[in-house]
Amino acid sequence: MSKAQYEDDEDGRKRAIVGEWAEDKIQRLVYYINISKAARRKFRSRAYAELFCGPGRCRIKHTTRVIDGTAIAAYKESVRGGVPFDAVFIADAKEEYSSACGNRLIEAGAKGAWYSGNADVTVDDVCKQMRQYSFGLCLLDPFALRPLPFSVVEKLLALPRVDLIVHVSYFDMQRNMTDYVNRNDSPLDEFAPGWRQAVDLRLEPSLLVIDVVRYWMSLVAARSSKWCSEDVSLIRGPNRAPIYWLFMISGHEKAHELWRKVYPVGPYRDLFQGS
Repeated sequence: MSKAQYEDDEDGRKRAIVGEWAEDKIQRLVYYINISKAARRKFRSRAYAELFCGPGRCRIKHTTRVIDGTAIAAYKESVRGGVPFDAVFIADAKEEYSSACGNRLIEAGAKGAWYSGNADVTVDDVCKQMRQYSFGLCLLDPFALRPLPFSVVEKLLALPRVDLIVHVSYFDMQRNMTDYVNRNDSPLDEFAPGWRQAVDLRLEPSLLVIDVVRYWMSLVAARSSKWCSEDVSLIRGPNRAPIYWLFMISGHEKAHELWRKVYPVGPYRDLFQGS
């Protein structure tokens, strides 16, 4: 989808204005953190991270309903489940948003740090922090493809004890695929390096989108000991328009087993395999 809009919240900081489907994403994240608490409890120390955290609070568009953003919701759920994250490390391209989210996390009782800058810069700071913990969970939740080059994913893949939940924008690819095929500076060149040689560029855009994403999944497996779950939801918005996929990336079957319980959750249900 297009970039979020922002407005002032009652606490004086910014909050994002998001579509109702954002609650679906948060619901899935919170549910996963809830059902994975027994697995997390086995680790001596646990950390959570995001590279696209936003301000940490949202208002649902066309309503007065205000909800916590993903980082706040994730931390609160970990506390509620009795297996809290020992630290939360967040980043955003805008310092105003990362500091807003960071201060809201502090108010919620979290420890950690926040960083400002593009993901290809802040990923190094976050990786340095996450290495200190026995287990980590990182959400990568950009609005589009360009902010998420594979180099960022690859650095996180190199951390053996960190699982990833990755938002991949179907909307961006579907809307722009013809343009991405024809231009020399396609965001796909960094999102999925080598994609032009790996897929049939003559396919119609809807099929090409699927092939590019499958190729991206193969890169994850080829360049690490982790793999993408095949149980993937295509999240849909108004009029059931497809918006994005959420992928679990882990080298542990238990994480994928738990994710299989997550993907049907929420009002917009459509498996990646059947998209």
